[in-house]
Amino acid sequence: LVDEEEPLGRGRGGLVVHWDGSSWSGVAGGTEEDLEAVWGFASDDAWAVGRRGTILRWDGFGWSAASRDLGDWPLSAVHGAAGDDAWVVGDGGTIMHWNGRAWSAVESGTEMHLRGVWVSAPDDAWAVGEGELGPASSVVLRWDGRSWRTEDGVPPGLWRAVWAGSAADVWIVGFAVPPIDDGPALAHWDGRAWRSSAAAADIGGLQDVWGSASDDVWAVGWSSDPARPATLMHWDGSVWSATTLGSSAVLDAVWGSARDDVWAVGFPRSWHWDGTSWSAVPSGTPAARAYDLWGFSSNDVWFVFGSDSSEPTVGIAHWDGSGWSPSHVASQSGARMHGPWGTTSGDLWLVGGSGAILRRRE
Repeated sequence: LVDEEEPLGRGRGGLVVHWDGSSWSGVAGGTEEDLEAVWGFASDDAWAVGRRGTILRWDGFGWSAASRDLGDWPLSAVHGAAGDDAWVVGDGGTIMHWNGRAWSAVESGTEMHLRGVWVSAPDDAWAVGEGELGPASSVVLRWDGRSWRTEDGVPPGLWRAVWAGSAADVWIVGFAVPPIDDGPALAHWDGRAWRSSAAAADIGGLQDVWGSASDDVWAVGWSSDPARPATLMHWDGSVWSATTLGSSAVLDAVWGSARDDVWAVGFPRSWHWDGTSWSAVPSGTPAARAYDLWGFSSNDVWFVFGSDSSEPTVGIAHWDGSGWSPSHVASQSGARMHGPWGTTSGDLWLVGGSGAILRRRE
């Protein structure tokens, strides 16, 4: 039984929303900046990052701002290996590290915009990003415990996400550079070299990647060209195969609990893989687009929805293995939420590209 629910949500302009078990209400957040990502190590130790170099810390009692002396570049992602080992990346090649006492800027060697970071261990982390269109528009960085260095031999691409099964099994996904605008880009690190993986040029680019094992990796995406379908791609250990869901579909994120339990979310509906086929699953929420998801098992998955109408609706829905329990959060002009993350099913954090963070606590 759930004794208490206490999610916190941050909307555009720093608005924080608190759930007291029956309704939502505004709570002072201490910042006017939009937030983009969240990661934590414990229920009383979490970080939120966003525009103008904003870094906020949750200590179990409230949010407080970290030093703003580290620059004003927008920050896009945060991840870590421990409570005293967290990394933040952002525009302009920004990389910052938390050592348990203070944040410090770390030289990245690039001015490209970093979109994703994955930390496997204190001496093994990856960051990916993109620059202006052209052959030299991609960047992939690796942390070896001493310094970040630019990886050589990485195929070109506008890299958006990274997933690592091990130090010798790393996938990066994104969008192809011209002349294949909006097409998919995939590359793999096997511990010795980077290799590009072939993908059909008539499908959309890739936005997210998730895997359960070295022979079970999924990537999803979309295209700005309505003639190109959204993309579902699967790696079976030997080759990538593509499944399309129609030219109107947009896929933003992918997550699963096992080989036979994978979700891909976006617009106009969410999709579920049961190990044999994909099927559409209506959400039951008034918000039309699912921006992200996170789960702990096949019967405990959380989704964040939004809409792009003149009065956007923010919604959260829980999948219990057989049905949805939707929750209307708020209607905020321009508000959007995505990016769930948690340590246990009783302590869940969600964040939004336009500054949303929610917390559900049992």
